[in-house]
Parts: sequence; C-alpha cells; structure tokens
Amino acid sequence: MMKRWIALLLAALLLASTAALAETPAQDVVMATVNGHEIMASAVVSTYENVITYYTRQGYDMTTEENMQAARWIALRSAVQEEVIAQKAVELGLDKVSDEDMARLTAENDQMWEDAIKAYVDAHVGENATEEDINAARTEAIAYYESAGYTMDGTLQESVTAFISERVQASLVEEAVVTDEDIAALFNSYVEDDKSYYEGNVFMYEYMTNYYGQQSYYMPTGYRGVTHILLKVDEDLLHTYDELADAYAAQQEGTAADGTENTEATSTDVAPVVTEEEVAAARAAVIASVQPTIDEIMAKFNAGTPFAELIAEYGTDPGMQSEPYKSEGYAVHADSIVWDPAFIEAAMSIPEVGGVSEPAVGSYGVHIVYYLRDIPGGPVELTEEMQNELRETLMAEKENELFNAAMAQLLGEAEIVYTEYANDWREPEETEEAAEETVEETTETIEAVEETVEETAEEPAE
Repeated sequence: MMKRWIALLLAALLLASTAALAETPAQDVVMATVNGHEIMASAVVSTYENVITYYTRQGYDMTTEENMQAARWIALRSAVQEEVIAQKAVELGLDKVSDEDMARLTAENDQMWEDAIKAYVDAHVGENATEEDINAARTEAIAYYESAGYTMDGTLQESVTAFISERVQASLVEEAVVTDEDIAALFNSYVEDDKSYYEGNVFMYEYMTNYYGQQSYYMPTGYRGVTHILLKVDEDLLHTYDELADAYAAQQEGTAADGTENTEATSTDVAPVVTEEEVAAARAAVIASVQPTIDEIMAKFNAGTPFAELIAEYGTDPGMQSEPYKSEGYAVHADSIVWDPAFIEAAMSIPEVGGVSEPAVGSYGVHIVYYLRDIPGGPVELTEEMQNELRETLMAEKENELFNAAMAQLLGEAEIVYTEYANDWREPEETEEAAEETVEETTETIEAVEETVEETAEEPAE
C-alpha cells in the first residue's frame, strides 16, 4: 500500500534545491473531469512529486523540460486512472469497507504515524536526550508533517482509497489462470536461455550464480559433489607456506612457456629466489603438524567409518554442517573459480566416487576431500519451490495483461474532459490506438514509484 504522505515528504526533502517541482496553481483548480467527477490539481501535483523523486533517485536529470513533461503526463494519467477505478468500485459494490477492515487500516495508519514521528525524533535529538526533549521533538514532528499537509485523517483516507483500489484491480484480473503446461513452457525457455549462456562456460556460470545469486536452470557438465574434512593448522606454518608458494608462483610467471625469460613479467627489484624444494618443504611441514590426526582419520575411514561421521568428528568447516552441502556436497569443477585452487585440485584428483584425496594444503588449512557423487549436467530439477516461483511470475504477467487491457477499455469508454489547467500536463499526440500501451507504461511507472517509496518510507527526515 502506497505511503504517499511519507513519499511526498521525502520528495520535498530530496528535491527542495531543484527546479523540477511542479508549480501548484494559486488555488486548487479542476484539471480534468471523468464522467463528470472532478480531478483537482493538488492530487496531480502530489503524484508528480513522487514520480520526480523516483526518477531522480534512479539517476535521471529531472530538471530538464522534456523529463518534467513526461513526469507531468504520468501524474495526470495516473490521477485519471485512479478516478476510473474509484468509479468502477462503486459500480461493482466494492467501495464499502467493513468494520473489521477499517479497524485494521486504522491500526496500520496509527503505526505509520508512530514510525514517522519516531524517525523525525531520532533524527533531531541526541542519544542523551531527556524525556522532555523527546516529547518536544514529537510535537515538532506532528507540526512539521501537518504544515506539509499531512494529517492522520488524510493518510487514513489514502489507505482506504488504496484498499478499495486493490479490490477493484483484483476483480479485473480474477480470470487469470496459470496451467502446468504454462509453467513447463516457461521453465523450458529458461533452460534454453541458460544453456546458451553457460554450456561450456563454467566461469560465467559460477560468476553469475555465486557472485550475483542468479537462479540457474541449466548446469554445465563436469561437476562433482564433494565433501571434506578441514583441519586447522598452526597459523605461522601456514603463513610461511603461503608466502613461499606465492613467491614461487610469481617467479614462474616471469618465465615464458619455452623456458626463456619473460622480460615483461620480471621486475628490476627482484625478490630472493624461492626454490620448488623450499615450497615442498614448507608444505610438508604443514602436513606433518597434523599427520597424527590424518592417520587417525584414514584408519577409521579404511575400517568402514562413513566419511560423514568423520566430518562431524574432525571437520572445522561450518559449511559441512548445513544443508544442502552436508548431504549433497560442494559442486566443484576443474574450471571452477569460486574455490581454493588446492581444494579444486584435490577434488578432481580422486579417480572414483567414494574415494578420498591425499591431504591438500589450502588457504584455510589441510583438506581431506571425499568424492561423494557426480552431478549431472543439463537442465536442473524442476522442484516444487521453483514451480511456485514460476507460477507467481506467470500469474503476475497474466494479471498485468488483463489489468492493462481492462483499464484501456475503461478509459476508452469514460468521458474524460481536460481543462485549460491541464494543457501543459497532457501528452501532445495521444491516440486511442495507443491507449493500452499508455496504461501499461503509466501503471509500470507508478508501481515502480510505489516500490521505491515503500523501501524509503522509514528513512528519517533530515
């Protein structure tokens, strides 16, 4: 539900120094009539300020005449749509609010006001403020909001209007239906899209799914699920090994593939030479520091103790204690980019499912890796949770289509008359053929504005 009064307050605070705010007429004049019902300038200007705020926060320059004109048209068209919906509510008998719903809306409105007052107080009094200071700030907050035109009765009416509007919108889209075939078709389209992106491209797959958290519907081939026991080791020993290994790797980068010196990669300030033998000795020292524990683990494993039990007894990686990794293991590929190279090498070195690796020294300690399973490449499993998500996506699309079509029809049937005060707010070349497209664009913009307002509504007034 759109918290417009907070949105307008934020608009005033964010944009007070700009020239983008609409110039309100000296008196609240009629800008349009819809089937004889008047739309006042104040309502249109309120929406305009919300739109300006939204696009300013998105990085657009809303001080240009072109952008301000677009915002004016969105605001005017939105006000017309709201009036059409209000009239439809009366026609459908949805304009009445029950005592139960009114009690809930009133409680929510009271809480909104309390949150807004608290935000103001928190922004204007210090941590050591007295009760007297706090009470004074609360009084200031109420006066501040009311001076900007916001009252508890007014915001409650906004909530009631939005509640009725939502019921009308629900009635306009009640015929929306999503079938299992629709879900399957959407899933298959996502699979094909992801296959084109990720097949043979492990780097892109892991980058998008791990670093961006993107849902994937297709998995490249070559992954295996592995679990492991991570043994903590002496930090000084591990640090020494890491430094020597890094220095040795840096030296190797200064040698070309044919064994000749790579002059572009070498530095004039050459560090002391690190030998392969020194790196191996440092690694052996790390392994030796936990060798008794390694021997104990391997003795139990060879005697038939399940590796999962050994993880629980010896492992120190928290990831191995939580699902799905505890049961399914980590997904590791030879070309993975999200794992320690030493861990990848150990995971891929095991010849068969059910085997374990030699101890591997990684960035966090010593790993003993267990080859749990092969992970099949191709389309992922269409789980119930995924089906529900796809159903919601499709339902939203179908409802939007029905709503936009219904609104275009209602607007086309309505008698809309704009007054001279709306001349500078209208779309110059609006046509009936473009009505549905205009409705869709206006609705999407207002929905985006509302979402942004809800995210920022609890920001304190500075």
